[in-house]
Amino acid sequence: MADHKKSDSKRKTLSNKTNYHAAFLSSLEILFWQYREQITMVPEKILNVEGIRIDILLIKKEPSLEIDSDIARIFREHNIIEYKSFDDALNIDVFAKVMAYAYLYKSQGPKANAIPFSSMCATIYRHRYPRNAFRALKFYGAVIENPYPGVYYVKGLNPFPVQILVGKELDPYEYSMFRILLPNAFDDDIRRFKDIAMQNNNAAYHKSVDNILQISVSVNKETYARLRKEDPDMCEALRELMKDDFDKATEEANKRALKAEQELDAVIKERDSLRQTVHVLEEQNRILSLQLGK
Repeated sequence: MADHKKSDSKRKTLSNKTNYHAAFLSSLEILFWQYREQITMVPEKILNVEGIRIDILLIKKEPSLEIDSDIARIFREHNIIEYKSFDDALNIDVFAKVMAYAYLYKSQGPKANAIPFSSMCATIYRHRYPRNAFRALKFYGAVIENPYPGVYYVKGLNPFPVQILVGKELDPYEYSMFRILLPNAFDDDIRRFKDIAMQNNNAAYHKSVDNILQISVSVNKETYARLRKEDPDMCEALRELMKDDFDKATEEANKRALKAEQELDAVIKERDSLRQTVHVLEEQNRILSLQLGK
Protein backbone atom coordinates (compact mmCIF):
# COMPACT_ATOMS: atom_id res chain seq x y z
CA MET A 1 0.00 0.00 0.00
CA ALA A 2 2.84 2.39 0.87
CA ASP A 3 4.55 1.71 -2.46
CA HIS A 4 1.27 2.37 -4.30
CA LYS A 5 0.85 5.74 -2.57
CA LYS A 6 4.47 6.63 -3.32
CA SER A 7 3.94 5.78 -7.00
CA ASP A 8 0.76 7.88 -7.16
CA SER A 9 2.56 10.80 -5.51
CA LYS A 10 5.43 10.53 -8.00
CA ARG A 11 2.98 10.51 -10.92
CA LYS A 12 1.16 13.59 -9.63
CA THR A 13 4.49 15.38 -9.25
CA LEU A 14 5.41 14.46 -12.82
CA SER A 15 2.06 15.64 -14.13
CA ASN A 16 2.22 18.95 -12.28
CA LYS A 17 5.69 19.75 -13.60
CA THR A 18 5.21 18.55 -17.15
CA ASN A 19 3.48 20.48 -19.90
CA TYR A 20 1.44 17.63 -21.34
CA HIS A 21 -0.99 19.97 -23.09
CA ALA A 22 1.76 21.45 -25.26
CA ALA A 23 3.03 17.97 -26.11
CA PHE A 24 -0.51 16.81 -26.95
CA LEU A 25 -0.92 19.81 -29.26
CA SER A 26 2.34 18.87 -30.97
CA SER A 27 1.03 15.30 -31.30
CA LEU A 28 -2.06 16.59 -33.11
CA GLU A 29 0.18 18.72 -35.35
CA ILE A 30 2.10 15.58 -36.35
CA LEU A 31 -1.06 13.50 -36.76
CA PHE A 32 -2.81 16.12 -38.91
CA TRP A 33 0.33 17.35 -40.66
CA GLN A 34 -1.08 16.88 -44.17
CA TYR A 35 -3.99 19.18 -43.25
CA ARG A 36 -1.85 21.94 -41.70
CA GLU A 37 -2.84 24.49 -44.35
CA GLN A 38 -6.53 23.67 -43.95
CA ILE A 39 -6.93 23.81 -40.19
CA THR A 40 -6.01 26.13 -37.34
CA MET A 41 -5.23 24.91 -33.83
CA VAL A 42 -5.41 27.40 -30.98
CA PRO A 43 -3.93 26.27 -27.64
CA GLU A 44 -5.41 27.49 -24.36
CA LYS A 45 -8.28 29.39 -26.02
CA ILE A 46 -9.51 31.88 -23.41
CA LEU A 47 -13.31 32.00 -23.11
CA ASN A 48 -13.85 34.82 -20.61
CA VAL A 49 -12.19 37.33 -18.30
CA GLU A 50 -12.11 34.79 -15.47
CA GLY A 51 -9.54 32.84 -17.44
CA ILE A 52 -11.68 29.84 -18.38
CA ARG A 53 -10.01 28.30 -21.38
CA ILE A 54 -10.25 25.43 -23.85
CA ASP A 55 -7.17 23.18 -24.01
CA ILE A 56 -7.18 23.13 -27.81
CA LEU A 57 -9.56 24.70 -30.30
CA LEU A 58 -9.24 23.13 -33.76
CA ILE A 59 -10.97 25.06 -36.55
CA LYS A 60 -11.39 23.81 -40.09
CA LYS A 61 -10.80 26.62 -42.57
CA GLU A 62 -13.10 24.75 -44.96
CA PRO A 63 -16.02 23.23 -42.99
CA SER A 64 -16.46 20.39 -45.51
CA LEU A 65 -12.86 19.20 -45.03
CA GLU A 66 -12.71 15.50 -44.11
CA ILE A 67 -9.75 14.45 -41.99
CA ASP A 68 -8.74 10.84 -42.55
CA SER A 69 -8.27 9.70 -38.96
CA ASP A 70 -10.53 7.66 -36.68
CA ILE A 71 -10.42 10.34 -34.00
CA ALA A 72 -11.51 13.03 -36.49
CA ARG A 73 -14.40 11.32 -38.31
CA ILE A 74 -16.97 13.43 -36.48
CA PHE A 75 -14.98 16.67 -36.40
CA ARG A 76 -16.94 19.74 -37.45
CA GLU A 77 -15.85 23.28 -38.22
CA HIS A 78 -15.33 24.19 -34.55
CA ASN A 79 -13.74 21.47 -32.41
CA ILE A 80 -13.32 21.81 -28.66
CA ILE A 81 -10.63 19.39 -27.45
CA GLU A 82 -9.91 18.62 -23.78
CA TYR A 83 -6.78 16.66 -22.84
CA LYS A 84 -6.59 14.73 -19.58
CA SER A 85 -3.13 13.50 -18.57
CA PHE A 86 -2.60 10.03 -17.13
CA ASP A 87 -3.55 10.96 -13.55
CA ASP A 88 -6.34 13.45 -14.31
CA ALA A 89 -9.89 12.47 -13.40
CA LEU A 90 -12.60 12.00 -16.00
CA ASN A 91 -15.96 11.75 -14.27
CA ILE A 92 -19.45 13.08 -14.91
CA ASP A 93 -18.51 16.51 -13.51
CA VAL A 94 -15.45 16.82 -15.74
CA PHE A 95 -17.65 15.83 -18.70
CA ALA A 96 -20.17 18.54 -17.70
CA LYS A 97 -17.37 21.12 -17.44
CA VAL A 98 -16.16 20.40 -20.98
CA MET A 99 -19.74 20.63 -22.28
CA ALA A 100 -20.01 24.00 -20.48
CA TYR A 101 -16.87 25.14 -22.33
CA ALA A 102 -18.51 24.15 -25.62
CA TYR A 103 -21.72 26.06 -24.84
CA LEU A 104 -19.76 29.09 -23.65
CA TYR A 105 -17.70 29.03 -26.84
CA LYS A 106 -20.88 28.93 -28.94
CA SER A 107 -22.27 31.96 -27.07
CA GLN A 108 -19.31 34.12 -28.09
CA GLY A 109 -20.16 34.44 -31.76
CA PRO A 110 -20.47 37.99 -33.18
CA LYS A 111 -24.26 37.54 -33.49
CA ALA A 112 -26.97 35.10 -32.47
CA ASN A 113 -26.25 31.57 -33.69
CA ALA A 114 -23.14 32.66 -35.57
CA ILE A 115 -21.69 29.35 -34.41
CA PRO A 116 -24.53 26.84 -34.94
CA PHE A 117 -24.57 23.60 -32.96
CA SER A 118 -24.25 21.73 -36.26
CA SER A 119 -20.78 23.27 -36.73
CA MET A 120 -19.46 22.09 -33.35
CA CYS A 121 -17.85 18.98 -31.89
CA ALA A 122 -16.44 18.26 -28.44
CA THR A 123 -13.64 15.75 -27.79
CA ILE A 124 -12.17 14.54 -24.50
CA TYR A 125 -8.94 12.53 -24.52
CA ARG A 126 -7.84 10.28 -21.69
CA HIS A 127 -5.47 7.33 -21.72
CA ARG A 128 -7.52 5.04 -19.46
CA TYR A 129 -11.06 3.81 -19.96
CA PRO A 130 -13.44 6.09 -17.97
CA ARG A 131 -15.69 3.35 -16.62
CA ASN A 132 -17.42 5.44 -13.95
CA ALA A 133 -18.03 8.34 -16.32
CA PHE A 134 -19.62 6.06 -18.91
CA ARG A 135 -21.80 4.46 -16.23
CA ALA A 136 -23.02 7.90 -15.09
CA LEU A 137 -23.60 9.10 -18.65
CA LYS A 138 -25.72 6.05 -19.40
CA PHE A 139 -27.70 6.68 -16.21
CA TYR A 140 -28.61 10.11 -17.57
CA GLY A 141 -29.73 8.66 -20.88
CA ALA A 142 -26.62 8.79 -23.03
CA VAL A 143 -26.00 6.16 -25.68
CA ILE A 144 -22.33 5.14 -25.91
CA GLU A 145 -21.12 3.85 -29.29
CA ASN A 146 -17.66 2.48 -30.07
CA PRO A 147 -17.22 2.75 -33.88
CA TYR A 148 -13.41 2.52 -33.87
CA PRO A 149 -10.82 1.23 -31.38
CA GLY A 150 -10.49 3.78 -28.59
CA VAL A 151 -13.20 6.09 -30.01
CA TYR A 152 -16.47 6.40 -28.08
CA TYR A 153 -19.36 8.57 -29.28
CA VAL A 154 -21.60 9.97 -26.53
CA LYS A 155 -25.04 10.47 -28.05
CA GLY A 156 -28.36 11.75 -26.77
CA LEU A 157 -27.29 14.51 -24.39
CA ASN A 158 -26.12 17.40 -26.56
CA PRO A 159 -27.16 19.04 -29.86
CA PHE A 160 -23.63 18.53 -31.24
CA PRO A 161 -21.42 15.42 -31.56
CA VAL A 162 -19.32 14.44 -28.55
CA GLN A 163 -16.63 11.79 -28.33
CA ILE A 164 -14.33 10.41 -25.67
CA LEU A 165 -10.97 9.03 -26.84
CA VAL A 166 -9.33 6.27 -24.82
CA GLY A 167 -5.65 6.47 -25.69
CA LYS A 168 -4.88 3.01 -24.37
CA GLU A 169 -7.19 1.48 -26.99
CA LEU A 170 -6.22 3.61 -30.01
CA ASP A 171 -4.27 2.05 -32.86
CA PRO A 172 -0.66 1.96 -31.56
CA TYR A 173 0.76 2.42 -35.06
CA GLU A 174 -1.17 5.57 -35.95
CA TYR A 175 -1.28 7.13 -32.49
CA SER A 176 2.13 6.31 -31.02
CA MET A 177 2.71 10.04 -30.46
CA PHE A 178 0.01 10.00 -27.76
CA ARG A 179 1.20 6.79 -26.13
CA ILE A 180 4.83 7.84 -25.61
CA LEU A 181 3.76 10.79 -23.44
CA LEU A 182 3.03 8.33 -20.64
CA PRO A 183 5.49 7.23 -17.96
CA ASN A 184 6.57 3.62 -18.57
CA ALA A 185 6.05 3.98 -22.33
CA PHE A 186 6.49 0.79 -24.33
CA ASP A 187 9.66 0.29 -26.37
CA ASP A 188 7.62 -0.51 -29.48
CA ASP A 189 5.65 2.75 -29.21
CA ILE A 190 8.88 4.74 -28.97
CA ARG A 191 10.31 2.94 -31.99
CA ARG A 192 7.09 3.49 -33.97
CA PHE A 193 7.15 7.19 -33.21
CA LYS A 194 10.83 7.37 -34.17
CA ASP A 195 9.95 5.90 -37.57
CA ILE A 196 7.10 8.40 -38.04
CA ALA A 197 9.30 11.31 -36.96
CA MET A 198 12.09 10.40 -39.38
CA GLN A 199 9.76 10.51 -42.40
CA ASN A 200 9.68 14.30 -42.60
CA ASN A 201 12.55 16.83 -42.67
CA ASN A 202 10.39 19.95 -42.38
CA ALA A 203 11.66 22.30 -39.64
CA ALA A 204 8.19 22.97 -38.19
CA TYR A 205 7.45 19.24 -38.18
CA HIS A 206 10.66 18.54 -36.30
CA LYS A 207 9.86 21.28 -33.79
CA SER A 208 6.64 19.43 -32.97
CA VAL A 209 8.58 16.16 -32.78
CA ASP A 210 11.05 17.82 -30.44
CA ASN A 211 8.25 19.03 -28.15
CA ILE A 212 6.86 15.50 -27.92
CA LEU A 213 10.24 13.92 -27.27
CA GLN A 214 11.11 16.44 -24.56
CA ILE A 215 8.11 15.29 -22.54
CA SER A 216 8.50 11.62 -23.40
CA VAL A 217 12.19 11.54 -22.50
CA SER A 218 11.60 13.49 -19.28
CA VAL A 219 9.12 10.89 -17.96
CA ASN A 220 10.92 7.84 -19.44
CA LYS A 221 14.61 8.61 -18.83
CA GLU A 222 15.60 5.05 -17.96
CA THR A 223 13.80 3.60 -20.98
CA TYR A 224 15.45 6.00 -23.43
CA ALA A 225 18.88 5.47 -21.82
CA ARG A 226 18.50 1.72 -22.22
CA LEU A 227 17.25 1.98 -25.83
CA ARG A 228 20.18 4.21 -26.76
CA LYS A 229 22.59 1.59 -25.41
CA GLU A 230 20.82 -1.36 -27.03
CA ASP A 231 20.11 0.22 -30.39
CA PRO A 232 22.78 2.45 -32.07
CA ASP A 233 20.25 3.44 -34.74
CA MET A 234 17.86 4.66 -32.05
CA CYS A 235 20.64 6.65 -30.42
CA GLU A 236 21.54 8.35 -33.72
CA ALA A 237 17.88 8.96 -34.58
CA LEU A 238 17.19 10.62 -31.23
CA ARG A 239 20.29 12.74 -31.59
CA GLU A 240 19.12 13.90 -35.01
CA LEU A 241 15.50 14.43 -33.96
CA MET A 242 16.52 16.40 -30.89
CA LYS A 243 19.42 18.18 -32.59
CA ASP A 244 18.13 21.61 -31.58
CA ASP A 245 18.01 20.52 -27.95
CA PHE A 246 21.49 19.02 -28.10
CA ASP A 247 22.83 22.15 -29.81
CA LYS A 248 21.12 24.37 -27.24
CA ALA A 249 22.44 22.27 -24.37
CA THR A 250 25.95 22.40 -25.86
CA GLU A 251 25.72 26.16 -26.34
CA GLU A 252 24.51 26.66 -22.77
CA ALA A 253 27.26 24.38 -21.45
CA ASN A 254 29.85 26.37 -23.41
CA LYS A 255 28.43 29.62 -22.01
CA ARG A 256 28.59 28.26 -18.47
CA ALA A 257 32.15 27.06 -19.05
CA LEU A 258 33.17 30.46 -20.44
CA LYS A 259 31.52 32.24 -17.50
CA ALA A 260 33.27 29.93 -15.05
CA GLU A 261 36.57 30.54 -16.82
CA GLN A 262 36.03 34.31 -16.68
CA GLU A 263 35.14 34.13 -13.00
CA LEU A 264 38.25 32.03 -12.35
CA ASP A 265 40.39 34.56 -14.24
CA ALA A 266 38.90 37.33 -12.10
CA VAL A 267 39.70 35.40 -8.92
CA ILE A 268 43.26 34.74 -10.09
CA LYS A 269 43.73 38.44 -10.95
CA GLU A 270 42.37 39.45 -7.57
CA ARG A 271 44.71 36.94 -5.88
CA ASP A 272 47.71 38.27 -7.80
CA SER A 273 46.71 41.83 -6.94
CA LEU A 274 46.46 40.94 -3.25
CA ARG A 275 49.85 39.22 -3.40
CA GLN A 276 51.34 42.32 -4.98
CA THR A 277 49.78 44.49 -2.29
CA VAL A 278 51.17 42.22 0.43
CA HIS A 279 54.60 42.31 -1.20
CA VAL A 280 54.56 46.15 -1.29
CA LEU A 281 53.47 46.35 2.33
CA GLU A 282 56.16 43.88 3.40
CA GLU A 283 58.80 45.92 1.55
CA GLN A 284 57.61 49.16 3.12
CA ASN A 285 57.63 47.50 6.52
CA ARG A 286 61.19 46.26 5.94
CA ILE A 287 62.41 49.73 4.95
CA LEU A 288 60.65 51.28 7.95
CA SER A 289 62.29 48.76 10.26
CA LEU A 290 65.71 49.57 8.87
CA GLN A 291 65.15 53.28 9.35
CA LEU A 292 63.99 52.81 12.92
CA GLY A 293 67.02 50.61 13.60
CA LYS A 294 69.36 53.41 12.66
